[in-house]
Amino acid sequence: MRDEIMSAISSHETQLVDLYGGRDLPRSFEQHDVDAMRWAEAVVLTYPTYWSSFPAPLSAWIEDGLDSELWRGIHRVVAVTTHGSSRLVNMLSGGIDRRIVHRGLPRLMAPGAHGRFITLYSMDAIGDDERRRFLASLPLSLGEALG
Repeated sequence: MRDEIMSAISSHETQLVDLYGGRDLPRSFEQHDVDAMRWAEAVVLTYPTYWSSFPAPLSAWIEDGLDSELWRGIHRVVAVTTHGSSRLVNMLSGGIDRRIVHRGLPRLMAPGAHGRFITLYSMDAIGDDERRRFLASLPLSLGEALG
């Protein structure tokens, strides 16, 4: 999914911050992350949802970055994720990651900033055709989200 996203936003200048990338986890903000955040106007997060929220390494990375003014220059945050559960089950469990993207992070960002949540629900119950359709929809969805 990361590769599809990178392809979908190829018309924008991008910098990839790969939290896994062969490193030991957990890891905190590194100089590359600081430089990327200072440079960026938008952040696209891609991850599999675990227990209705971000995976621990992503959560730790976001929290580590909250100790600074790095988010103040960001105007848009977009999350692209998958859920094993249905949308209903996710909403009943609180939709933690959705709330963070829509309400939490934008409050730390530039005035007027907003978040967008693009997700594939019921990942465990759908077929490959539906997964492919989701991936094929990413260029349009990301284009709308990033403007």
